[in-house]
Amino acid sequence: MRHTNRERFLAGETASSSNPVFWYNRTLMIGTWINFAAIIAGGCLGVLLGGRLSDRVKSTILGAMGLFVVAMGVQMFLKTSNSLFTLGALVIGGLLGEWWKIEEGVTRLG
Repeated sequence: MRHTNRERFLAGETASSSNPVFWYNRTLMIGTWINFAAIIAGGCLGVLLGGRLSDRVKSTILGAMGLFVVAMGVQMFLKTSNSLFTLGALVIGGLLGEWWKIEEGVTRLG
């Protein structure tokens, strides 16, 4: 019987360069590290260049980023098999955010 990489991983096989589970785990971590590096690089660029940009350019960049996030959200939503989970997550998140007064806390931070 042939086992999948996930089954081997869950069974606790050790990672080695010849073990497919090793590459499976590395592939998952590469995305995490790329995300981490992109956030750090974007933050550094914002700190270094933010003062040199006009308010109009800053507003345009922020709007473009917001539109991109919305487009990604719509794309991912269309791939879901059960949209009720998405609706439930939004409702629960909204209720918890109001209960914990998250927006007020963020506003106080500046």
